[in-house]
Amino acid sequence: MSTASFALTPHPAAPDGTAVAVTGEIDITNAVDFVKAITERADSRQLVVDFSDLCFVDSAGFAALDDLLARDAITIVIRPGSRLRRAATLMGLPYLDELP
Repeated sequence: MSTASFALTPHPAAPDGTAVAVTGEIDITNAVDFVKAITERADSRQLVVDFSDLCFVDSAGFAALDDLLARDAITIVIRPGSRLRRAATLMGLPYLDELP
C-alpha cells in the first residue's frame, strides 16, 4: 500500500504568509497530518488555501476540509479548470475562483 503525500508551499500571490498552495494528494493515509499542518500554519488567523493543483482527495480528505471549514480555519481557492473543482462543487464545498 502506498502512502499519499501532499506539500504546502507559500503562495506566490501572498508573500505575507496568509496563503498556501497545496499539491499532491489528501486521503485517509495523511488527512490527519494535513489538518495538523494547516492548523499549525494558520495559528489564530484564517489561512487561504489554494487547492487548484491538488491531484486527488478522497472522502477522508473531504472530511478534513469540512472540519477545517467548520472551525473557520481556511478559505478555499479552486481555480476554474482544476481537477478538484467538479468534486468540490458536488460536495458543496464553498470556494473562491482566485485569491482574495
